Amino acid sequence: MMSTQHICANTNFYLNKKFEFQSLLAINPVKRLFFFVFRHSKQHFIQTVLPNIKHSLSLALQRFYPFAGHLIRDRQHRSTNIKPEIFYSDGGSVSVTVSESDSNFEQLTSSHARDVNEYNPLVPVLISKPDLVSPLTTLLVTLFPNSGAEDPLVLYESPLPFFDRSVIKDPKGLEMLYLNQLPVFEQSAKSYGLAIAPTDEIRVTFVLGRPEIDKLKQWVAKKTFEKI
Repeated sequence: MMSTQHICANTNFYLNKKFEFQSLLAINPVKRLFFFVFRHSKQHFIQTVLPNIKHSLSLALQRFYPFAGHLIRDRQHRSTNIKPEIFYSDGGSVSVTVSESDSNFEQLTSSHARDVNEYNPLVPVLISKPDLVSPLTTLLVTLFPNSGAEDPLVLYESPLPFFDRSVIKDPKGLEMLYLNQLPVFEQSAKSYGLAIAPTDEIRVTFVLGRPEIDKLKQWVAKKTFEKI
């Protein structure tokens, strides 16, 4: 690890998670891995690319500051039913960690079968705090000397940039139904996502060209028509 910094957004702010999002909180957060070919020196990366990444993230958080918040349990629902909400306070930030790896960049970005365990060190962990489920977003930038860079993003599903929750009506009480089932979802979802513990799984990339995509569309259309 080379460094860890916190990029801040620019008022305390609460945003309730509506019932249609609550079942998604039971599963592991979304994890994205982006690989880029970067055949420049580490010094160039630190002096040029990294400042641009942090500046871009800072600008984005000014408009989408809930991403710098946390998932927190509703203060008025401490018993069986817990209503999740996003909490952002002034000075909230997203953790950005920069590290260097001696792993084989070509191997990690190839299409053939690869060992899943090779990717675990490249995925940051959302560290929970007391009374908070977890930060919403964290970022880890890994540099492969003279090969490339990998930029993984881990985040919980976040709402669209529209904060008026009152426009979503719940005449049938689905919110309480989801809240009552949330502990069950959480229990069943513990094994989801990219495993941190050693595993014998492999990862394979399938590359589809336009001809293959067109054939898939035709196949789906045919199967759909047969069911009508």
